[in-house]
Amino acid sequence: GLLASAVCQRETNGTEWTTTTDTWETTTMDTTTTAYSTHVELRGGDGRSNGNVFVVNSNGYLGPVCDDNWYDRHARVVCRQLGFSGGKAYYASHWGDVPDDFAMDSVNCNGNE
Repeated sequence: GLLASAVCQRETNGTEWTTTTDTWETTTMDTTTTAYSTHVELRGGDGRSNGNVFVVNSNGYLGPVCDDNWYDRHARVVCRQLGFSGGKAYYASHWGDVPDDFAMDSVNCNGNE
């Protein structure tokens, strides 16, 4: 399987978006701390607003999320968990190789979580 990836965005005025990727205007955000059981992070990319998605599953394992059934609505949920207002899905381990032992596969979000 391949890994789900996301680019997270911060809304600035309702119509324009900024992100911390090299091709867009950069922004800053406050650091937050979450419980380990709900931990989400981006690895590779810039590790903050874009990268491969890693999560802690119900068994307490921190690992990558498989990109089976991975869409923009899933990326938006991850990005909101990281303090951003939106996001876009990328596929196929877009930001580098990851372990083959996935923490989650076939993620199913409504998009409004």
